[in-house]
Amino acid sequence: MHRDTAKITVMANSEETTTQKTTGRLSWLDGLKGLACFGVFTHHFFLAFFKASYFGTEMPSLLPGGIDTLLSYKPYGVFLNGNFWVCLFLLISAYLPACQIIRTSDEQLRSRAGTMILKRYPRLMLPAFSMAVINFFLLHLLNALHMNYINKPLDYSFGGLLMHGLVLMWTKVDSMLVGPFWTLHYFLLVPLFAMLLAVPARKSNRYMPVICTALLIAFFEYDIIFDYYMAGVLGVLLADITCNDRPEGLRKKFPALTKKTVLLPLSLVLLLAGLWLGGYPSYVEPEGLYRHFAFLVARNNGTSVLLHIGGAFLILCALHLWQAAALPDLLSTKPFQFLGRICFPVFMLHMLWIEYLGYYLMDQMAAVTGSIASAALPVYLILLVLVLASSFLFHHTIEKWCEKICKKIHI
Repeated sequence: MHRDTAKITVMANSEETTTQKTTGRLSWLDGLKGLACFGVFTHHFFLAFFKASYFGTEMPSLLPGGIDTLLSYKPYGVFLNGNFWVCLFLLISAYLPACQIIRTSDEQLRSRAGTMILKRYPRLMLPAFSMAVINFFLLHLLNALHMNYINKPLDYSFGGLLMHGLVLMWTKVDSMLVGPFWTLHYFLLVPLFAMLLAVPARKSNRYMPVICTALLIAFFEYDIIFDYYMAGVLGVLLADITCNDRPEGLRKKFPALTKKTVLLPLSLVLLLAGLWLGGYPSYVEPEGLYRHFAFLVARNNGTSVLLHIGGAFLILCALHLWQAAALPDLLSTKPFQFLGRICFPVFMLHMLWIEYLGYYLMDQMAAVTGSIASAALPVYLILLVLVLASSFLFHHTIEKWCEKICKKIHI
């Protein structure tokens, strides 16, 4: 599992919902999380079967016209850019609790913040560890029956399962148990960092943008491990802007900014700019206009995290403007809401389906259709249905059971 690949986005956060007692229902964020999970699955599907979509010319092209190679560096490759979708999900995961903290009264701040901090680890750990246990025994079974045709080794013991599942993957970047689980370290700590950073933003602190800018520079320059913490900073910054209504003075000075005729094109420009930045290649050398951002990647420890988080930030800004203009809300429709509810199970389960069944299906289907390219669509659809169905079942069984445990111990 490559560090610049996702997993999902974005990507996932089991305990945060967008039903906020203090901020109101933000159903479109649920839909956006669902879209991010869809992007994560698609990314890993192409990474498994069409490696040129990530590694470019280092791998042979298997699709007509070399489209898989083009996807590795063209802007429209954003839809397969797993690192971008993870950044988007991290940004959402930082923004939501920051909004809660900012809009909490002084009397309730200590209890609310304490509860949010204490519940985060068990509400992420319990379902993730359950999935790791399932994978552990599944690998044992396949190896015992000599059915593990992908030859995936079980190179850790039950003690290793406990150590990695309960401690290591939450304290550092660790992908021993399940590849995409390397992101769980960030899904736990980045929102916790955002909660703490949001405290001084509660009183519309005029220095908050300056503080956020300084932190962005520090994380950008310091170490590759801290790159993704920039999502926490931008999440708090966005929460500060929206919850403290910083654009109010600007709207009073320029009333035209409240009109749909202005908000619509502005939101579209920000949306397209965000998608364009999100399409910056995670692995191959950039081409075209992307080359002008190569110096930022070189300064940012050689990673494109800053650009992907920046793209995610622009997309959230665009969607806020879209909502302000009361424009049609596709992300609040039932299909996206469904994906949003099961986003964490999708994040945990999709790689297992790809690894344990996807390769077999692709081989069988390619033998029937004559090529991997012609087998791609049916295999993709089969795996997608299986991922969604199993995620729905996981959500309504194990994940709900984990939530009940947390409630019983008052977390």
